[in-house]
Amino acid sequence: LDGTQKIVLVVRGPCAPAALVRLITPGTFVMQATDGAGLDRFAAWDGPGIAALTPESAARFTHDPARGATPWERIAIEFLPARDPRASVGGTSGAQQSEELRQLRQLAARPESPPAPAPSPTTAAASGPAAPAATDPADKLAAWLLAQADLSDLG
Repeated sequence: LDGTQKIVLVVRGPCAPAALVRLITPGTFVMQATDGAGLDRFAAWDGPGIAALTPESAARFTHDPARGATPWERIAIEFLPARDPRASVGGTSGAQQSEELRQLRQLAARPESPPAPAPSPTTAAASGPAAPAATDPADKLAAWLLAQADLSDLG
């Protein structure tokens, strides 16, 4: 897909539950739905897009590039099958279909808040108590050097 090209697929019969997840890229509108709801946003998008009208058993989701900078902001999942598929559909194995569903879940997952940064060896040395053990060799060396130096006359 390129430019403002748009494709709408109408799927008749069984299909992989999240086949379009492989087409999710930052600037491409991707939608799987069971009806035409949401096609107005799809048509209004000023970039490439692909939509599939699928059976009720398939995942329903929208990747709207206008919704944010990261995948979890851009993806809205309306429905996911309760169980991973086991049987092949066309040339797609049950394992591949399960992988596509996992990929969709991972892309849509909001990241956990990052842990609070550990105090730097300089800050820890200045505050007095021993710094927590560093795991990086360079950090260990820096912490040891700072512990050995007498910095009391600098302040």
